[in-house]
Amino acid sequence: GLHYPTNQAGAAYGTGYCDAQCPHDLKWMNGEANCKDWIPNENDPNSGFGHYGSCCFELDIWEANEISTVFTNHPCDVSGQYQCEGTECGDNKSDERYDGVCDKDGCDFNHWRQGDRNYYGP
Repeated sequence: GLHYPTNQAGAAYGTGYCDAQCPHDLKWMNGEANCKDWIPNENDPNSGFGHYGSCCFELDIWEANEISTVFTNHPCDVSGQYQCEGTECGDNKSDERYDGVCDKDGCDFNHWRQGDRNYYGP
């Protein structure tokens, strides 16, 4: 975000975002445009896939539907927001999902799997 002098937008405009999936669709990263090797999305003119990804620890506090809920940690081997490139991004399309700096699957806690059949749901 704003700690890069070339970035005057900040979080209000979507800059500075990261998660454990190391998304490549961010247009602005670490104070620079993520336009190298940009592949436009044919279905959405505002989206695409850039050369770099933006990785960081992700904590899914509550993923749920009407019958189940889960809490998931997605740790990374890096601290803070990290601009990844190549294998360290762990991209699915290059079949390197488990080779990146972040755990994309994460480690979750689901009450049902732990034996509590009455915690959540109908």
